[in-house]
Amino acid sequence: MSIRINRKFAKTIYALALIIILSSSLYIKVYPAGPSLKVQMYNVETNASTDSIKIKFKLVNNGVSAINLLNMKLRYYYSVNGYIKQSFKCTNYSGGSTSSVTGTFIPLTTVSSTADCYLEIGFNKSDSLASGQNRELSITINKNINENYLQTDDYSYNPVSNYTDWNKSTAYISNSLVWGNEPVLTTVLPDHSIKLQMYNLDNGDRLISFNIKMINNGAKSIDLRDVKLEYYYTVDGEMYQLNLCYWYPSGNPLGIDMNLIKSPTKLNNVDYIAQIRFTALAGELVRGEQRELQCNFFKLTLGRYNTSNDYSYNNSDSYVDWDKITCSIDNTKTWGVDPYTASSSTSTPTPTGTSTPAASPTATNTPVIANALWHNDAMTSTDKFAVGDNIPASLAFKISRNLRSPIISLDMNLKNATTGLNSGFKLKTLGKSSIDKQHFKVYVNDNPNPVNPNDITTSEVSSDNGEVHKLRIQVNRGFTAGDIIKINYRVKLSATNTVYNYGLSKYIKDNDYSNNYLITDFELTEWTENGITKKIPYTKDSCPILEKPKFIMKIRAEDNLILY
Repeated sequence: MSIRINRKFAKTIYALALIIILSSSLYIKVYPAGPSLKVQMYNVETNASTDSIKIKFKLVNNGVSAINLLNMKLRYYYSVNGYIKQSFKCTNYSGGSTSSVTGTFIPLTTVSSTADCYLEIGFNKSDSLASGQNRELSITINKNINENYLQTDDYSYNPVSNYTDWNKSTAYISNSLVWGNEPVLTTVLPDHSIKLQMYNLDNGDRLISFNIKMINNGAKSIDLRDVKLEYYYTVDGEMYQLNLCYWYPSGNPLGIDMNLIKSPTKLNNVDYIAQIRFTALAGELVRGEQRELQCNFFKLTLGRYNTSNDYSYNNSDSYVDWDKITCSIDNTKTWGVDPYTASSSTSTPTPTGTSTPAASPTATNTPVIANALWHNDAMTSTDKFAVGDNIPASLAFKISRNLRSPIISLDMNLKNATTGLNSGFKLKTLGKSSIDKQHFKVYVNDNPNPVNPNDITTSEVSSDNGEVHKLRIQVNRGFTAGDIIKINYRVKLSATNTVYNYGLSKYIKDNDYSNNYLITDFELTEWTENGITKKIPYTKDSCPILEKPKFIMKIRAEDNLILY
């Protein structure tokens, strides 16, 4: 039996089915694919200036998939307004223990007027935030010193009384931005930079006093041993001066080394420099940190100064940015204009006509990287050697900072100890065609075993006439502050052609080198610190004056008939 369906009836049924399908589709809810996270936030502490930033966050999952908060990061951008070291605390977490919430402070190297740092909040335990659920967090941050934040210039600051959607706090899942807008950052900070503020104190004309504020406005912390400050003035009558410099307002002088030295060039407004350096006790100047110094000096006879013609004098009654004092970091000037530069376009400097003292401002701004302990030929019972003799010698120094691969240079041209001029005698390395490293033994601390010879590189540096004048010994390994490096080495006493042509015996006799000493010295030429190679030699001329003899070895030439 066959059933026939009226064509008109079939069309009607088809039209009704189509209407039902289309109508039902209007009620299908479309869910977004993958996780969708929304951030709500407000600041609990709304005072413009505050010692604590207190924030409440709500994380809302608007998506169809659960979000594992272990893969989520949340950022709060702000201006730290000073000292960068801070503390984080989570005081409430609706998802469990507050100990599962982490906070990391990330200083920015490219900044804006509203952000130089951000707090990154994360989780150290798995927590599944299901679709439609939320988590609440309460966060507090503080500086590690007694210093306030200014919240009104903070990018993520939201001074309302309850949760609002806030796109100035950003959220990331698996390092991809899923919520909010990051701030536009435009200004690149230098790695190391110090701004100086300063003013003079009115303590009468028998005492020069001034306060200096150092502000680290760079991207990184600064080891103060690399820093030199200089204040330029006129002594108004040559006479002995005394000084005292200390941290203000504590009065503690530890870590500060101030010296009063003659200016290398005399101008109308400067003939002396108050030079301020720092030792290991001063530590680091942390990014954003400010430190104050008070410096004082006076004449032993209590004579008067005329500060009105002093280049660096500032008669303000409080701190102002002052570019007539200078700051150098690692031998590079980073703040201020010295008087010689300032006057170069308007006047011709007049030389003083006097010799430069040992503590000269023209010496390099050498970091205190080590302390020389000795340099001698104490491995023998005599200090007299004939040309051709091997000289067994020893030098040692104590490292004061963590470093790698130091290069120690030995002067191979022996000087006349009295005149400081070349004596005509020299040292030569041992070895037929190249330096024989068996004659160099390097020891560290009290270890009786020398450093592996494969970790030692030796080379010679020659002058334009081909004469070797420096022997370089590089120890290719790392060292820790406090390590003592001792080098036992053996070289040969030799002489220049000039001496041989003159006649060796006659030359020794005529110059009385049997009694007059010949000297050589070593220096720490370069090293690597924090991945950066530093070539600022630490030498007998850049060290404290009492340390200078420890760089120098003395020997005497013996008159005999040994030929070389």
